[in-house]
Parts: sequence; C-alpha cells; structure tokens
Amino acid sequence: MSIIVLPKLSLVVKLSSLFTLITILALVSMGYSLLVTQITEGDAAAINVSGSLRMQSHRMASRLQQPQLRSQLPALAIEFENSLYSKTLADVVPDNSKHSTYRQYHLVLDTWIRLKPMILGQQPKQFLNEVDEFVNHIDVLVREFQHNSEIKIQRLRQVQAIVISLTIIISVLLIYVLRQNIVMPLKQLTVAAEQLRLGNFSTQVGYHSKDELGLLSETFDNMAQDLSELYGDLETKVMDKTKEIQRTNRTLELLYNASRTFSRHPDQVLVLVPSILQQLADATRVRKIRFFSQDDLKDDIPSVRYYLSALERAGVNAKGPVDVMDNDQSLFPVRFKEHLLGLVACSNPIHFEDWQIQVINTMTDIIANAILLADHAANEARVALASERAIIARELHDSIAQNLSYLKIQLTRLRLRLREPYDAQDVEALLQEFSDALNSSYKQLRELITTFRLKTEAQELHQALQTTIEEFNQYSSTDFQLYYDLKNQLAPNEEVHVLHIIRECMSNVIKHAKASHCRVLLQNQQDQVEVTIADDGVGLGQDARKPGHYGLNILQERAQRLRGDISFATPTQGTTVILTFTPQTTPAAAG
Repeated sequence: MSIIVLPKLSLVVKLSSLFTLITILALVSMGYSLLVTQITEGDAAAINVSGSLRMQSHRMASRLQQPQLRSQLPALAIEFENSLYSKTLADVVPDNSKHSTYRQYHLVLDTWIRLKPMILGQQPKQFLNEVDEFVNHIDVLVREFQHNSEIKIQRLRQVQAIVISLTIIISVLLIYVLRQNIVMPLKQLTVAAEQLRLGNFSTQVGYHSKDELGLLSETFDNMAQDLSELYGDLETKVMDKTKEIQRTNRTLELLYNASRTFSRHPDQVLVLVPSILQQLADATRVRKIRFFSQDDLKDDIPSVRYYLSALERAGVNAKGPVDVMDNDQSLFPVRFKEHLLGLVACSNPIHFEDWQIQVINTMTDIIANAILLADHAANEARVALASERAIIARELHDSIAQNLSYLKIQLTRLRLRLREPYDAQDVEALLQEFSDALNSSYKQLRELITTFRLKTEAQELHQALQTTIEEFNQYSSTDFQLYYDLKNQLAPNEEVHVLHIIRECMSNVIKHAKASHCRVLLQNQQDQVEVTIADDGVGLGQDARKPGHYGLNILQERAQRLRGDISFATPTQGTTVILTFTPQTTPAAAG
C-alpha cells in the first residue's frame, strides 16, 4: 500500500488548523451557553418560588384577620415552609456565607422561625406588625436572585462577543489563506490546462510553493513537458495500435465464425476444416496450412511418419508450434487431453509471433472440440436408436408374441378336436377364443403403432398424452381431462410404459366403467412420480382381479418394469388407479 507524504507546509494542515480552531470556538460558545441556560432556568424557578412567598405571607395575614378562617393557618404555614425550604431555592443559594444572597436567605429563614409561633398561636397583632418587614426581606431576596441571574447572562454575552470576534478574525484569515493558496493557484492551473487542451504543450503554471498545490503545479509542468516530448511519435503509436485492434477483431471474428459453423454442421466438421484453415492462413499471414485427420495420420506416408516422430519427441502434452527438423514446417497438434485427434501443419514464417501462435492454438482447440462433439452426437444417435429398437422389441415380445403363442396353442387344440368326434359348441367356443385372442393381438398392435407414432419427432410425454386424450374424447362419451405437473423429463422406456398404462386404463374406463368423467393426473411426490387415473363409473367388481380382466395383470407387469407400484381402489363412486415409481432422472437433477 502506497503512503502519501504531505509537504512540510501542507495546505491540508493549514486549513485543518483553522477549521479546528473555529470548531473549538463554536463548541466553547455552545457549551457555555448551554451551561448558563441551565443555570438561569434554575434562577427563574427560584425567582418564581421566592415571589410566591410574598403572596403566601399576605394570605396568612388575611386569614389571621378573619377568625372564621384561622383554621386554615396550619396548612398555609406548612405550604410556606415547603416553598421556603424547597430544593429550588436551596440550589441557587451560594454556599459562601459572606455572599449577600446567602445572608439574605438566612435572614428570611430566621424571621420565619420567629414569626411561625405567632401564626400557629393565632396572635394577629404581633404578626401583622411584622409582616410588612418580613415581606420586604423576601423582596430583597427576590432582587438578589434576579441580580445573580443578570450577572450570569452578562457573562454569557461577554463570552459570546469574544468568541464571535475571534471567529471573524479566523474567518478573515481563512479567506485570505484560501485566496492566496487555493484560488489563485487553481486559476493559474485552469489557464495552463486550457492551453494544454489547445495543444500548447510548452505552457507552464509558474506557481511555486511547498504545499500540495505547489507540488501539483510542479507535476503539471513536468507532465506538459513529457507530453511535448511524446506528441511527436504519438500518431505512429496510434496507427500501430489501431492495426493491432483490427487484427484482433478479425481473428476473433474468424474464431467465432468457425465455432458457429462447426456447431451448425456437426456432421461435416472434417469437410469444413480445410476452408476454415485457409481463412486462418489469410488472417495469420502464414503461407500454407494443411490439416491431417486421424485417418490421414494412420496412412503409411513418410511425411506423416516424420510429423508423428516430431510430436513424439515433443511429448504428449506439447502445444504448437513443434518445429520439424530439416523442414520448413511447424506442427500444431489437435488434441483432447492425451488423445491426438488431428494435426495442423503450417509453413514456417521467419518467426512466429505470439499472437499468431495463440490464434492457431485456439483454432486447434475449436477443431478438437468440434470433432469430439460430432463423435458424441453420433454416439448418442446410435444409443438412442438401439434403445428405441430395444423398447420396440420388448413391447412386441410382451404383447404380440405372447398372444401369437396363445393362438398357436389354441390352433393345436382345435386341430386335435377336429380329428375326433366333436361337439359343435365346443368347437365354436374354441373358435370364439381364437377370434378374441386375434382381436386382442390386433388391438395391441394398433396400440403399439399408435404409441410409437406419438413418440416420433422426439415428442415430449406431455404432448403425447394430450394427443391421446384428444383421441379418446373423439370416439367415446367419457370426458377425459389431463393434469400434467411433472418437473422432470422421463427416460424413453419410462415414457413408453407410462403411456401404455394410461391408455390401458382409459380403454378399461370406456369398456367397463360406464363413467361420465375421467381425470388423468401426473405429478411429482418428492423424488417419485405419481400417476393417478380416477373415474366416476361403476367401480371394480368382485372378479376384478381374475386373470385377463381389465388388463390388470399387464398393468402390474408394466409397473414392475418401472420398479414401481400400482394400486387399485374403489371409493364411494368410480375407480382410482395410482402408479408410483422412482424415475431415472429426478427433478433436482433435471434442474
């Protein structure tokens, strides 16, 4: 941390001293004023209390002259004593026994001690003869209090006058200091700065002092001299800097366009690289740039072996340029960690500048990322295709294949029955079972086709369910409503199972429930997904869990594949099916 050292005759110290002195005078004046104000407030209260003693004395004399009111005298005497001995009077009476106020107050006390028995003994003549003198003593005491208060106020005026005079003197001195040490130097600095703005670098302030403005003026003069010396080659430096900025903008634009081109066409990265590198050669002033892909590096060509040998000597983590001995080529490897994804060979200029190396290395990083993203996208496409095929195969096996196996068994039974004498009703029953199984297979096939059509173009589960709801509302009298409140996207196989379960439940509602309304709700319950299908139909019968009825067995199998549970409940009206399972992607992970 830098330390600022003030000049010996610091302007800050001068001004601070003057302002501090003014502040001290103001504080002294305010403090003394507050003290006198507090004291005079006590004097005013004492004057009021002592003045009330005169009124109380005349009141007691009046009661003595009226025999019927003399019973009030003890109370009046107590009231008088409370006022005479009050803290208000005691606080303003000086402790100095030689002080006139002290003597007068004690004279009033002594007189009252002498007159009190006359009042309580109801001796009106003696009290009336001395009450006027007693009141005169009280008047003198009141005047003493007033005189003391006036002396204090007079002292306050004197102190304030002195403080105001000193403040005026210091203010005039402050104005002088400000004019001589700030206003005038600042005016000279302003004039010099204006001359400097107009291009007159030979201007000088001409103010010399040992304070801050003197230091500033000296610094300004030195700066003006330095500017005068630098102005000669300033235009050349500006032109060089402008060219450098333009070159930087071109290279940044090239790198941005390359990244955007690769991201738009991830499947054509290797095709686009040569044209991008040609633009790079033009921007970096390199004579020739050539790209070798991973496939090119596998060719048994002398130049390739020569390049790979040079990279091997440089090390697996080496960045470009790697010079090739006895050759005018410099190599810039295209790497991801230790994996070599390609190679950029540049014709050697006389010397690679730092900015050229940085731009070419950045371009190799962009190419490496583009190649990795292209490979990753291809792998994801293959995985998605394999997953989709596995889902289709599993659905066909679990539905159509099982039904076809059942049809094969039924066909074998029919053949055996036809070889022997048979009952037409039995054969008709077998044919009916055969027809029902065939219709069931056809229905499941249509369901599968409909489901996988809903999944084309990467539709979300919400949109697929909405399409299903619209489809069922069109060919049934039941009002189906969807409430979708999932916070995360399910895996493809999870979406297929959920969609199948919901469609199977909706089909059962249409066939068996005789419901007017059906509500389909999907929501998150902590880390689980809960699917609820509730209708207002006739509910589940006693034989609801027999094999094949309502397709409950199929629903339970699909719930098990989701590693979840499915429950069937019959409230007061209708049926409620609740499916709960833990998805592969939780809402927190999806967010």
